[in-house]
Amino acid sequence: MATHWRSCVITATDVPRLAAFWEHATGFTRAVDNDVEVVLTEFGERDAHPGLVILAGPAGESGSVHLDVNTDDFESDLAGLVARGASRAATMGDGWVMLHDPEGNSICLRQLG
Repeated sequence: MATHWRSCVITATDVPRLAAFWEHATGFTRAVDNDVEVVLTEFGERDAHPGLVILAGPAGESGSVHLDVNTDDFESDLAGLVARGASRAATMGDGWVMLHDPEGNSICLRQLG
């Protein structure tokens, strides 16, 4: 049996805000968009994989999530993430910068090439 990554689910108290943040961070587009769930996929197709699901949940139920994201325009993408609520957590080796999204989940950003 083969295993394939289907999606990553993030519980959020503010689904629209967190969805906008992760839409910018991944470059994915919305396949599902409503008050309790936003599904982001590379081509905006419901069954495209991998996907990122932002699901409504009460405060305190957010789980730990960590994604590594490569960028070809580091400064612009870093500024875009900060403008959408990210906070800088740490500068790491090899060009990686760790951020926290608006709900406190980790994302690491690295310049390509």
